[in-house]
Amino acid sequence: MEKKKTKVKPQARRKLSKRSIALIILLIVVLVASGLIAYRVISLKEAVLNETTVKTLSENPTCAISINSNIAIGNSQGYVAVFDSSGNSQFLKKIDSKIFGLVLNPNDNSLVVAGVSYHFLDKNFKELFKVSFTNFIPKEPFVGFLSNGQIKLVFQSVKDLSYQIVTIDKTGKVLTKDTIPDMQQNSSLSISPSGLVVLFLESGEVYLLNGSRIQAKVSLDAKSGAYINGAFTLFVKDNIIVGYRNLVKDPNVKEIQTLPVYFYNSSLTQVGKYDLDSSINSVYASQNEVVISAEGGFYFFDTTGKLLSTLTSTDSSPYFYSETSKAQLFVYKTSNEKSSPYFQTVLKDQNGKEIGRFIRAFAIDNPMFILSNDSYEVFIIEGTSIKVIKK
Repeated sequence: MEKKKTKVKPQARRKLSKRSIALIILLIVVLVASGLIAYRVISLKEAVLNETTVKTLSENPTCAISINSNIAIGNSQGYVAVFDSSGNSQFLKKIDSKIFGLVLNPNDNSLVVAGVSYHFLDKNFKELFKVSFTNFIPKEPFVGFLSNGQIKLVFQSVKDLSYQIVTIDKTGKVLTKDTIPDMQQNSSLSISPSGLVVLFLESGEVYLLNGSRIQAKVSLDAKSGAYINGAFTLFVKDNIIVGYRNLVKDPNVKEIQTLPVYFYNSSLTQVGKYDLDSSINSVYASQNEVVISAEGGFYFFDTTGKLLSTLTSTDSSPYFYSETSKAQLFVYKTSNEKSSPYFQTVLKDQNGKEIGRFIRAFAIDNPMFILSNDSYEVFIIEGTSIKVIKK
């Protein structure tokens, strides 16, 4: 007798509750977020520049520059020292009674030391000769290297504050002396590769000098209602940049108050002008561009004043810019009355790709940042400490 087959009814699929679906979605979101956070942490770790203290000095340096991958410093006791990025001494010698500045000759990597006299050292730091005059001391911009191989030196009288511009040959032989009388006000000057000198007075007069002869003169537009001061001027190739560094706005003036920067050609004909809305912290000039670090951003210009690009910042103030054939250095500053200033350095290659960044509070308000000429390293001088940041 056959048994009747009983049909087994398939069980109905259980539907997920809304709560279960929500939990699954939440789990997926958490896993994805965790992955992104881990990736971000790894990326940040890779982008952080590491800081190392490599040398502690006996006193604060008065000046510092990069020579190849080393740093050269001068101090108020007249010493010049050169250290590598590990802090090893490459050169140490008392050159003069005080060091005001150091200038690297880009043509042969020789060094000009501006002490009470000008001292010329070869690339191995052997002194070749010195140039000095009684009652005159070196004055910024110190040195101009001319396209014909000659060198112009800037002196200032300790008696009447007049300038003396001296032209020498490669052996130190004095060829010419030109005197610029004291104008009874703040001023700035710069030297072109052709030997011309531009003198910019705080009052707004700009003089182009060929030896002792005034070749051209212009007066800037009347100052705005704001208080502006801190005259500066630079030769970039054969073009001239003049302007003021400081802008103090008058709250009682309704008109827009700006800080003008002027661009002239070699005959003092204006070819460009740009109005900034904040003070200037530093100005960098190469053969082909001018970079102004102002509180509103980094501004990149060509030598005629055409604005090429800007890099703005809202939470910190652009403080300093420098570049070499390998890298670009951007330095930002954040400060308030209640805490020490924070400085952030961003290092990029010449293609704009970020190499890394570094940020911390500093014990002083004006540290020096020196970008190495031959490596992706940055020297920081904070008081008597020399530090190096790198990957």
